[in-house]
Amino acid sequence: MATYYRVHLMPPAIQFIKDRQLERPSEYRSLIGGKSSENLLKIRLADINGAFFDSYDLRGKIVFLNFWTTWCTTCVAEMPAMENLHQKLKDKDFVIVAINIKESISQVKNFVSSNNFTFTILLDSDGEITKRFNIFATPTTFIYGRSGQLLDTVIGSRRWDSKTSISKLKRMIENDTVSSNFQSN
Repeated sequence: MATYYRVHLMPPAIQFIKDRQLERPSEYRSLIGGKSSENLLKIRLADINGAFFDSYDLRGKIVFLNFWTTWCTTCVAEMPAMENLHQKLKDKDFVIVAINIKESISQVKNFVSSNNFTFTILLDSDGEITKRFNIFATPTTFIYGRSGQLLDTVIGSRRWDSKTSISKLKRMIENDTVSSNFQSN
């Protein structure tokens, strides 16, 4: 049985995909250059209230790092499930950080407040972090282990509060190991 997920491609990715003539969704997985722990530890962005957030403070936690925009319908569709996931796992050394890509603070703030999201929302106003992570489709989610190692990369939206997703994430939290593949979730 095949599983298909909708994603919104960022403009530079459209030509890249045409050039490579990708045929299988598994080929759309993003790869981060360098050590994943270095990439995670270098994030320093403002949140929607103007306070600076430094990912260095996330050491020792499982980090769910999501890239999104308000115009991405699949991003918007998965965010209530992310909020439910946040509420279920926030006391288990699990943190959700959602990075908005190049939208105005007022637009993001209005969206977040109208939906009552309580997980961390950061603003990548100039798109530099998005570039560093080679994001070519939204939503894109990276899951990092306690020492900063990349455990999984997920392109496209998921039902993050489903029993299957929660079970996989709890296993990752307990064992700090690579997931059992969210691409098939």
